[in-house]
Amino acid sequence: MIKAMGFAVQGLQQSSNNVAKAAERISDPNRETSLDSDLIDMKINENNYKANAQVIATTKEMQETLLDALGRNVDINA
Repeated sequence: MIKAMGFAVQGLQQSSNNVAKAAERISDPNRETSLDSDLIDMKINENNYKANAQVIATTKEMQETLLDALGRNVDINA
């Protein structure tokens, strides 16, 4: 589960960086890429970001369920 969380955080960072790059290209009046292509890249990375955020939420839920099943009263947010 820890690896899943790490991969998801890495995915969040990568998606965020890709959106920033696409936004930079869109704002460049001398861009070499099409506006459509950059907007599509932004939408794809928005979806990737949401998917990785869901992985984090699901991983957290799984950890809480596992700790409950083991009868531990441990706060994983600490």
